[in-house]
Amino acid sequence: MSRFRPPAGLDGLIGRASRLLESESGAVDPRQVPARTLPQTEAACGDDVHAADANFLESPGAQRDSTALDPRRKAIELLTRREHSRRELVRKLTERGIASEQAGAAVDELAGEGWQDDSRYAQVLVRSRAQAGHGPVRICAELRTHGLGQDLIDAVLDACEVDWNQSARQQLQKRFGSARAGSRQDLAKQGAFLQRRGFSLDSIRWALGQGGEEA
Repeated sequence: MSRFRPPAGLDGLIGRASRLLESESGAVDPRQVPARTLPQTEAACGDDVHAADANFLESPGAQRDSTALDPRRKAIELLTRREHSRRELVRKLTERGIASEQAGAAVDELAGEGWQDDSRYAQVLVRSRAQAGHGPVRICAELRTHGLGQDLIDAVLDACEVDWNQSARQQLQKRFGSARAGSRQDLAKQGAFLQRRGFSLDSIRWALGQGGEEA
């Protein structure tokens, strides 16, 4: 059986995110906003009108529009849904109209505070992909697309405590049954299947019966 070590601190992060979003929302009760009185004289219809326009732009509705592009707030909203890698989070922020420099700075700030963590993201992705029957070669390739270094990837794969040989054998049995391949053609077909799932050649040989009869 494959065993996984769930990343720590997820529940705490979600709770902190919810409280922070509530405190940063800046919601204002419209009944508490005093009514504006426009100037009535011709002399006041110049600069005062511009001042009134400026006040309008600072109204609660305008403030809500400005928070829609707040990179920190948007990043926290995304992180409360699931873990993200740094590269993925910056990309999503820029896709929402936030400048890349602002997006990167916001994500770096949140990473420093523990909201975003590439190691934690890698742990979650490895656990998810392993449970779906994917092998370490495919998982490693996916993690590299997120900009994660090879040292971090190797450390996370080593710590996940998955028996990749057994996992390959389980996928083989799900697809082809428990009977051994009866011909070279069958062996090639089953080996290609496991290779597409992302297992190493050593695990494929073991799963096909080359590594031990207990498989």
